[in-house]
Amino acid sequence: MNNKSLLKIGAFILALLLIGFILFIANSFLGNPISSNIAKSTAKKYIAEKYSNLDLKIDSVKYNFKDGGYYAFIVSEKSIDTHFSVGVRGGKVFNDSYEYMVASGQNTIDRLCKEYKNLALPILKTKADEIVSVSVIPNKSENYGLALDVAFDKDLVTNVDLMIYIRNGKTDGSSMAKVFVECYDSLAKNGYSVAGLGVTCENSTGDLLEINNVKPTHIQSVDFEETLKKAIENREYDGITTFGKSLTK
Repeated sequence: MNNKSLLKIGAFILALLLIGFILFIANSFLGNPISSNIAKSTAKKYIAEKYSNLDLKIDSVKYNFKDGGYYAFIVSEKSIDTHFSVGVRGGKVFNDSYEYMVASGQNTIDRLCKEYKNLALPILKTKADEIVSVSVIPNKSENYGLALDVAFDKDLVTNVDLMIYIRNGKTDGSSMAKVFVECYDSLAKNGYSVAGLGVTCENSTGDLLEINNVKPTHIQSVDFEETLKKAIENREYDGITTFGKSLTK
């Protein structure tokens, strides 16, 4: 066997090793089709037995490299709030999020918060064009007692925090106090309830200011502006927390 033949064999073996290594890495992060199909079959049998009274189907199966499990995402064609995941590892179910996501009402309050956000954003933008987005965050420890698939009603969305994101705004205490007051008053006038407000504002020079845990009692007090200025200066005051940094540095 000449040197050229040995080089070809060596190159072939090296290529096989490289392909094997790539497949190993891909399998570690993305899983593999065989295990995915096994997980899908296992999850399908599981939901057919445990939730036979529900009209469920598997929407997709995804691999989680952190815990080595395959998660089948389950949905219902009849219920907008019935969607959850079933985790499968080694051919056995090790996780079922139905109780947390569906039975607890978490999916329902999340959907209502999303609808609340979509309706509240245009109202808030009438007060400040610089507002680019909002997030509505429910209290995770509260049982909202909502019926599955209940139609949206803003009166059902209570005890939630609203986070407002502003670009090219003013980050001084007086301007921020004005934003809180105008946004809160506008929401209240339109019948939207909030337990707390937070604002993240980036000004035109790249400075960022984040203010959290502002309650309605703060906003309604006569010395709110001074309270807010103290919180900005000291990073915390009267329960209000702040964080600031320059994005240009």
